[in-house]
Amino acid sequence: MPDDEFHKLYKQMLAFYGENHAVHTRPYPGAVEMLDELATRGVRVGVVTNKFEQFARAILGTLELVDRFDCVIGGDTMGKGRAKPAPDPILHARECCGGGRMIYVGDSSYDVRAARAAEVPVIAACYGYCDKPRDELGADASIDSLSELIPVLRKL
Repeated sequence: MPDDEFHKLYKQMLAFYGENHAVHTRPYPGAVEMLDELATRGVRVGVVTNKFEQFARAILGTLELVDRFDCVIGGDTMGKGRAKPAPDPILHARECCGGGRMIYVGDSSYDVRAARAAEVPVIAACYGYCDKPRDELGADASIDSLSELIPVLRKL
């Protein structure tokens, strides 16, 4: 399709998504409880996504979760060419969360590649998008629900 036609349709899609970003969106089961437990333990958390930051913040705001995160890093936050699988957004999230040790939780091969590039351990969330089978992702560990996250974090 010609570029001008693509850009027109892309803008229309973004406008539609902006108006409907959280119509069928709900937190995964156990997400709020897991965030509560991490907060109780003093663990700082951030979001790193390839969604545009404004959409990620809007979704989290609609779900009343945005204030639970120290940062929300979108695919556009770091500038062109610096979204996952580049390590930049993960490294920036670590800075925003105060530095130190970090574990990344993601649900795609892009997440694993970004974590590897950032030299950060990674847990595959196999209940999410997961574009590859668990054994092909190459994560340090994997979970099938958020109720498994904190025990796996303790092991890593």
